[in-house]
Amino acid sequence: GEECLGQSAWQLICALLEEIMTRLPDCTTQELSNSSWACCRLGVRHDAFMAAIAEEGMRKLPEYTCQDLSNTSMAFAKPNIYHRGMLEGLAHYAAKKIRQFEAREVSNAAWSLTIMGPGIVGPDWLDRALEHFLELVEKRHYDGWELVQLVNCCWRHRHELRYWQKLERTFPRSSLCSRGSSAGCHHWTGPGPVRHG
Repeated sequence: GEECLGQSAWQLICALLEEIMTRLPDCTTQELSNSSWACCRLGVRHDAFMAAIAEEGMRKLPEYTCQDLSNTSMAFAKPNIYHRGMLEGLAHYAAKKIRQFEAREVSNAAWSLTIMGPGIVGPDWLDRALEHFLELVEKRHYDGWELVQLVNCCWRHRHELRYWQKLERTFPRSSLCSRGSSAGCHHWTGPGPVRHG
């Protein structure tokens, strides 16, 4: 908010968001997604703007691409903006398109939708996401951070997930280092969420 950005920057951003709100009906799904994600990346929490994004986005959800679904999920989750209808809609359409998601999109959507509380996604949704993610891993189409984020967001549901044991077996401790570097390596030593070390 204003305390982080300074008064003049905050006023400018708010004016920009209010202008965008008047143009939302004409926005594409990518423009809706990019606008909400940009707001999130700037660290700006503007509930009225996000409510307007949700209202317009719910009308256009069938047209959202995989990236739109993933980025919009993150845009609501990072600042913890709870709009149940939009979150459920994002989860519904993500489940329909999950086989088309890239690894980062699976990981980001799963993380975003699980942290928003119970009832948005559950074990069935997560199993579909894990099944697809594990196929991407077999093709080596993933990065270590995507795995770490997915493991952490699924941890609470692990006893209910069909693919949890395969996830555990697929990722021995040494495979959690992205691209063979020990810098920023993530260590998973058994029960409990992944620790960053």
